[in-house]
Amino acid sequence: MNVEARRRFLGGTDIAAVIGVSPWRSPLDVWLEKTGRPVTHEVTYAMRRGTRLEALLLEEFGRRHPEFRVSRPRKPVLRPDVGFPAGASLDGLAYPKGSRKPCAVLEAKTAFGSWRAFQGHDLPDQYWVQTQWYLWVTGLPLAYLVADTGSWDLQEITVEPDAEVQRRLVDLGRRFWGDYVVANTPPPPSPEHPGDLQSLGLAYQETTDEVLELPEDVTRLVASYLDEQRRKAEHEARLDELRAEIAAAMGPHTKARGAWYEVSWAPQTRTSIDTKALKAAHPDIASEFMRESTSRVFRVKQREANDG
Repeated sequence: MNVEARRRFLGGTDIAAVIGVSPWRSPLDVWLEKTGRPVTHEVTYAMRRGTRLEALLLEEFGRRHPEFRVSRPRKPVLRPDVGFPAGASLDGLAYPKGSRKPCAVLEAKTAFGSWRAFQGHDLPDQYWVQTQWYLWVTGLPLAYLVADTGSWDLQEITVEPDAEVQRRLVDLGRRFWGDYVVANTPPPPSPEHPGDLQSLGLAYQETTDEVLELPEDVTRLVASYLDEQRRKAEHEARLDELRAEIAAAMGPHTKARGAWYEVSWAPQTRTSIDTKALKAAHPDIASEFMRESTSRVFRVKQREANDG
């Protein structure tokens, strides 16, 4: 399903991000998508692999469960009766043989880094929340989560509805949609997602050079930032000193070791393009491959006492 279709409702992966359990997206990322603003997250190999393997996982589930007919919905399932656009983009549905009414949600995951959790039938939080959301949207009594975790066999976990969890998710989803999406106001950035600084730049692409006088609470944040910046500089300087002392002890040796560690200080060759020389020698070729991008750069500096 494309971004334009997903932005019209709050789905399972969205609610996991909204409540802060998604390792990949923040509430701000969801807000950017739902309000039609540009989203920067690239489609990675792992994401493409997961999408391609969904059909295989569902096919394997059907082979193991001949009592079911497996179907892949072409359209999202929507809940128009809750005061905000809630929905689910389902990987699959299971139907009893001979029935036109589904009996279970099917969710396919490629989770190579979570094989221990799946073996212990302990779902990662983001998958648990997503599955509960799908069960609530569909009203179905059961979900099968099938996962390829990189082990020798397919992992399969059944999930039943948790009414209290679902009620809380719906409340949080409704609040998020009203307070942020409808109000067109970005949610606060998440400490767990450093990429929110870049996302804020996308949220405020129209800029002004008018100087803003910051209130006292934000001024305290600036003071904390400058303190952390000084500590970081001191820390980096100390690391440089230690690197130099260790390198001096190694001399011409590219590798060294002790009782519980190894050190490497080896030559590395890097090939790069001299863009200045290329522009001078072949300006037409250089301009053909030049790409311009704009981003907001965050800097803080301490003002002089007489700086008005």
